[in-house]
Amino acid sequence: MVKPLPIALLATLAILLLAPVALAQSYTFFMEPPDGRDGLVELEVRQPDIAVHGISFRLRGQHDGYTVRIDRIGNDLEWVYDNFHISTPGLEAEPEDVIIELKVNRTWINDNNVELSTIALNVYDGVWKRFQAVPYAEDPDFLYFISESPRLNTSFALSGEPVPVVIEISSPCNGNDVCEPERGEDRDNCPDCVILAQTRCIPSEKYCSGDSLFECSEDGSAFTLETCVFGCADGACLLSAPGVAGMAVAQDPLFVTVVAALLAVILLLAVLVKRMRSELLKVERRKDSNEEFKKLVKS
Repeated sequence: MVKPLPIALLATLAILLLAPVALAQSYTFFMEPPDGRDGLVELEVRQPDIAVHGISFRLRGQHDGYTVRIDRIGNDLEWVYDNFHISTPGLEAEPEDVIIELKVNRTWINDNNVELSTIALNVYDGVWKRFQAVPYAEDPDFLYFISESPRLNTSFALSGEPVPVVIEISSPCNGNDVCEPERGEDRDNCPDCVILAQTRCIPSEKYCSGDSLFECSEDGSAFTLETCVFGCADGACLLSAPGVAGMAVAQDPLFVTVVAALLAVILLLAVLVKRMRSELLKVERRKDSNEEFKKLVKS
């Protein structure tokens, strides 16, 4: 399965194309024409100092004897276990259904803290392509993998990446309602960062911390503390619990004054209406009394 190459690995593999083949360590295998119509070729490499453990592929048509050559190119590139070039002198057609068996030394895996799932065969096919290497066997010294390849006559690199390092960052907040920059506390990452330690606050500025309201003094030297019964929000105590009567009302002095004035006006209007109703009732009673008197006189 083809997988995308990380940019760092891609840059590393680009260097491999510049490696001089003249410095390579070569292995040449003389091959007889494949038996059978399917043209299957299986080559056991089994050389201790090269990552290639075996090769299999198919040849279409009739072929005479030919050779398979593996040039191992030494490298000291990070996360590249081995790189090599494979060619098939004497064959005009490109082999098909290429499968390459690989082996990786356990020491290299442990020393570099390599994640096994990242071990892959990188194949140069105009551009570098990364193919998953599937583990299939192991012994005390090596782990064995198998990988497909789109072609055989090209350059290869067997690579692996380190296990990701997980860094756990503990919160600097200690919940003491004091900002301590030396611990890494600030108002962005600590809800309890209210009072600035060893510094002046902003005069008349208000802060909420839980159910507590802090207000900076006029000279900016200290905070006064008020505990809110229904909680604190947006620099003010709440008049009711959140969710009660549809919403929480902030305890604003101006708001309280306006509400008190409205209540006084409503109370005054209620008294006036009551008095007016009483006077109207007296008028109705007098009217009814006059009507009764007129009826009595006529009688």
